[in-house]
Amino acid sequence: MDASQFYRLFRQAAQTYQLYPAESPVRAEASVRLARTLEEAQQSEGVSIVFLDEGAFVDGQRLKTVGDETGLPLWRRLFELGVGELRFLPGSTPQELGRLFDLLSRAQQGLLNPVDEDLSVLLWESELTHVTYWLYEDDSWLEQDLNEAGAGIGDEWNEILNAEAEEAGDGRLFVSGADQVLSLEDGAAGVNIQRDVKSVPYRGLPLGEYLDEEVTIGSEMPTGPFIRLSEEERLGILSEHRRDASEVVPWKYGRLLIEVLRLETEPDDQARIESLLTEYVDALLDAERFVLLRALAGRFRDCIEAGAPAGLIRSEARLATPEAAGRLVAFLSEPRNAAQRRDEYEAAGDLLAMSSLDSLLRLRHEAPEAVRERLDDLLRGRLRRDVVVWSECFSSREREIRLLALECPPDAPEVGRKLRDLAREGDAESRCLAIRALSTFVEPATLAILAGSLHDPEASVRVAAAEALAAQGGPRSLEPLLRVLVGKEFERRDARERRIFFVAAGRAAPREVFPVLARLAEQRSLFGRHDESSKAEVAISALVELGDEAAPFLVERWGTKHRDLLRRFERLRLAQVAQARPGSARAA
Repeated sequence: MDASQFYRLFRQAAQTYQLYPAESPVRAEASVRLARTLEEAQQSEGVSIVFLDEGAFVDGQRLKTVGDETGLPLWRRLFELGVGELRFLPGSTPQELGRLFDLLSRAQQGLLNPVDEDLSVLLWESELTHVTYWLYEDDSWLEQDLNEAGAGIGDEWNEILNAEAEEAGDGRLFVSGADQVLSLEDGAAGVNIQRDVKSVPYRGLPLGEYLDEEVTIGSEMPTGPFIRLSEEERLGILSEHRRDASEVVPWKYGRLLIEVLRLETEPDDQARIESLLTEYVDALLDAERFVLLRALAGRFRDCIEAGAPAGLIRSEARLATPEAAGRLVAFLSEPRNAAQRRDEYEAAGDLLAMSSLDSLLRLRHEAPEAVRERLDDLLRGRLRRDVVVWSECFSSREREIRLLALECPPDAPEVGRKLRDLAREGDAESRCLAIRALSTFVEPATLAILAGSLHDPEASVRVAAAEALAAQGGPRSLEPLLRVLVGKEFERRDARERRIFFVAAGRAAPREVFPVLARLAEQRSLFGRHDESSKAEVAISALVELGDEAAPFLVERWGTKHRDLLRRFERLRLAQVAQARPGSARAA
């Protein structure tokens, strides 16, 4: 791997995050470019960048001076922040790199709050799964202060060294160097001690003296608060403390348990941490902390998608048990919770969507009507997404569950096959539901089933097939409808069924069908035959139901020659719209 090229991309990404705003796409492009380079490197131990006082090193290769940097070099700025090494492990994602560069950019610009924002803690909280880091503390100011003190090694220390040399026997003791390194070498009989002691900086009091030291507050030091706070400031601090105690600390504790369980390898420790995590989830359920549980569930899913151990999967499954679902339903059943605890109420509904299918089906019979509607919505979403769940509901002994499955089929080949079998062999109601469900399956086998169902003995099945073909649309759907419309048996069907077929044909292919319906409506006259008047009534009612789609065509066709038909169409259209309004008696 070319160390200079990699560092150049690293420096470009760091500068991009420092110069461009957060919403700029240039940031994302820089992260993607660096992530692609790391992926192409294919190094099992990752790529390391070390920042030292004398320069930067990539995988042990010292980088040459880069001439296009102005001001303080990037490696020097990171070194002064306390960053000693960054190692990018295989699998580094652009999102992880983006979080890293964003944090380093804020630190370089001095945007971190020195009171409660520490770089090491923020790096840990950034969830850098594939980035390791080594930080150090810069104590150069302490060395400078101690050098100015000018203290020597002291006679007492020399006496200790002499005593140790006499107990060592034969040998020579050398005390040399700024750090007072001691060494013994074999020599002649007796003890020959030579001292080469240089003055060293004073290293401060021993740790024990710091711990034993007592600080006495003199009478000149005030015992009260240094700054008097206003009532508003005091309440603000108290509110912030309560928020930290109720939200920040519990969230960090739960996430820490998840991270430790994800990384732990010892079976005994895994079992212990899994027990703690399960108890913590139960405690949050008892306390109705559903917003926090929803956040932890998101963290569970991220870890499981990345390959989590069995203990973490079992802990996450705790949220899907019937007991947990029962608590969620009990909370959602209280009307006052919807108004007074809106955030927790919404979070409880989101968590209920994670419950197992058995829990949802069992609770559906016990929950109040309002909660049952929400459970049905959750089941519909699960049915549309999961073929296994749909198959279980489709095979259920409960009629309501089977009907719910037929309302929401997922788009999968095996589902289409089951629906086609039911459309051919089921009872009339099941055939209708299966045909309506097949409206989303655009394939030759489905089209053949729908075309054949247009001649079914049951009128409801024929209507369902016509509406399903209208939903599919296009010339392929129009052809079987037209074969029925021109057949002799179509004249013997009632007006409602004929209107539905006209509407279905108009929705399947408006350009071809609108002129035909307009000609049928124009055949109505005061002295016309009964069958022609009936066709005209059915045609104009079909055009009214097609509504906004047919209106522009009819205005152009009837605007000059058939104003009476256009006025009738508009009058019937307004009456239909009025009946559909919520305030009308018909809609009620």
